[in-house]
Amino acid sequence: MLLYLLLCVISILAGRGILRLTGIQMHSRLSLYLSPIITLTFLTVFLGWGVLFGYTIKQIWATGYLITCLFAVIGIWRADYRFLKDEYVLPATVIILPVGLMAPYFWHGIATYPGSPAMDGWSYIAVGQYLWEYPRGAEGGLAPLYQYAAHLNGTRFIASAFLGFFSPVIGHAGDTQAASGYFLAWALFVFSSTCMFFILTRELDRVLQIAYIGICIFSGWILNMLKVNNYDNALALSFLPAYGGIIFIAEARRWGWVLILAMLSAAIMFCYPEMSPLVFTGVLLFLLQRFIKEKKGIIHWLVLLLMTIAVTSVLVSPWWKTFISFFHTQLGAVVSAQSARPGEGFFPDLLKPDRFLRAFWGFRVWFGNVPAFAFSIFAIFGLYNIFKKGEWGLGFIILLLFCGTMIMVLRSTYDYGAYKFILLNWWGIAFAVISGTISLLGSSKKSIYKWIVGAIFSIFFILNSGSVLKFDKLVSPKSLLEYKQAREITKIVKNEPVVVNVSDDIANIWSVYFLRDIPIHLTEYHGYMAQAHVVPLMERSKSIDVLQSRFLLSDSSSLAQTPSMRLAWAGGPYRLWEISGYSWVVVSRIDNPNGIEKWGGVQGFWIGKGDTRIYLTASRNGKAVISAELVRGPSIPEKTERTLVITTDHGYEKLVTVSGAGIYSFSIPVVGKTTVIIRSPDKPSVSRMPNGDTRPMIVGMRGLEVHMSRE
Repeated sequence: MLLYLLLCVISILAGRGILRLTGIQMHSRLSLYLSPIITLTFLTVFLGWGVLFGYTIKQIWATGYLITCLFAVIGIWRADYRFLKDEYVLPATVIILPVGLMAPYFWHGIATYPGSPAMDGWSYIAVGQYLWEYPRGAEGGLAPLYQYAAHLNGTRFIASAFLGFFSPVIGHAGDTQAASGYFLAWALFVFSSTCMFFILTRELDRVLQIAYIGICIFSGWILNMLKVNNYDNALALSFLPAYGGIIFIAEARRWGWVLILAMLSAAIMFCYPEMSPLVFTGVLLFLLQRFIKEKKGIIHWLVLLLMTIAVTSVLVSPWWKTFISFFHTQLGAVVSAQSARPGEGFFPDLLKPDRFLRAFWGFRVWFGNVPAFAFSIFAIFGLYNIFKKGEWGLGFIILLLFCGTMIMVLRSTYDYGAYKFILLNWWGIAFAVISGTISLLGSSKKSIYKWIVGAIFSIFFILNSGSVLKFDKLVSPKSLLEYKQAREITKIVKNEPVVVNVSDDIANIWSVYFLRDIPIHLTEYHGYMAQAHVVPLMERSKSIDVLQSRFLLSDSSSLAQTPSMRLAWAGGPYRLWEISGYSWVVVSRIDNPNGIEKWGGVQGFWIGKGDTRIYLTASRNGKAVISAELVRGPSIPEKTERTLVITTDHGYEKLVTVSGAGIYSFSIPVVGKTTVIIRSPDKPSVSRMPNGDTRPMIVGMRGLEVHMSRE
């Protein structure tokens, strides 16, 4: 908690220092809340230039902190903070709400809580670790973790760079996983601060200010962002409300705004290139609204705008080529219906008419339709009120992003795309709700007014508090310390190569992360490493001689039955086996269409629905002996025998007849990595079991074992 507060304070002070250097003068009350995103934009440009010019985060982090601290000293020098004596509630709200939303992180340990089982978090962490150790573009002959990260060299990288940048200040230099929770908390603090800056420029009642920040932060959609580990989105949230507040109060004659607006523009292009055109459309609407409203000083505004574009172009000049390429790729992924789209299926309720309204407001409980309808009424009246007050630029931004949501839902049927639009629009939707509250309840200062407002938004908080508790249940275990135990094997293996044969997806990817500093060979790829377009690049990882490896890491205890294996260490889900001979074979993975079960505590499965594939990895070419208990399945009760066809991907084929329950063994040739395919040509005569099971169960296989033949 203290480190989180330190990051918040430094962000405020450094941002105020930058504002002072630009010569911009504003009330300390406003600069307090604008400062964090100013710090974010400076660090984004700093990290963006550093990485693009071939430096590692390890090489530039100290310089970045030195400059940030110098800005902080300037920010605190002769600064006026006397207003905080009378206004401590709002700063406390801005700092505490992200902590409340991320309560599981702080409760279980922010440096070790994995946050969500979604693979995106691991991917950001992997890229951050890569940028810490290697210059962007390094590829080929790297450890598997870094080789995976290298395939993302053509994508956005700022969020990952921040993970490396934060790691030294939290006491874990070079451990981007430990920094991930702090990064998310800090990004939400920046968002809450920026939203407070925006709402303060509208001079509303304090009760409404707090309610607005509460809706912005303590909402189902911000929680969904954490659920799917969208680190880039966490950074992108703050830009539109920052523009909305700045253009509302800025004086075009003060040229310091050129640098601030240019830094904001460059930062959003670095952080979230594919959404930056929408953000810039919002900026133009804000500017047009001010032009038309004031009807004077347009020349000064046009000059400021042109200078801002020029400075922005310089700040993003190293990024232009990648920006255009990545934007084109993302656009193609959204409009294409021929291939799997990123994140598709995460938020299916957005595509269901009977659940859309509840899903739109981020309410997960079954009775959320009633409050969702009520908040929709507030938002509709709020939009009317926004246009009525002449803030049509803001109103059109909210409507534009809402139309983007509906296009994703109705035309593209892309729930994840709709989520992106809702998230980018959430600060505006929240303001529409607040504006609707004013429209329906009036601006009375009586206590009854505050009670009504408090009751309305208490419903919102209560609904989403339940979601926070449910979010905690998404993760098992509650700490990565269980997986971090894999690092303990380095004391045993020293720098010797290790064969990693871990079948559980989560245990596998974290073993790759925590064993990044020793030579490892993966028998199978899991998670994003197993994607078809990534596998060829993973094959370019640093190779090790499997024959020379004396150690094998697994998450299975069944290897104890293999004579050539001796258990050398156990921790968490992992087992380290010492290989006594050079001849060994292990099962890397089993894919069975009927699923994998536990029969009497032993792994078993039914063969009969398509091909069963058993993936083997052997230390040498030779013959492997596969043995298992086979039983006749109930799908053909009239037959006393079953037939299995056993083939391999290297051309071997064998027929096995199962005449009764018992242990069956057969030998097959293996060549390094070998896939054994088992199928049954028998046709089931019973389509449904008495218990309702409709799976074709021809032959049951239980207690599979494999070892190299001594022939």
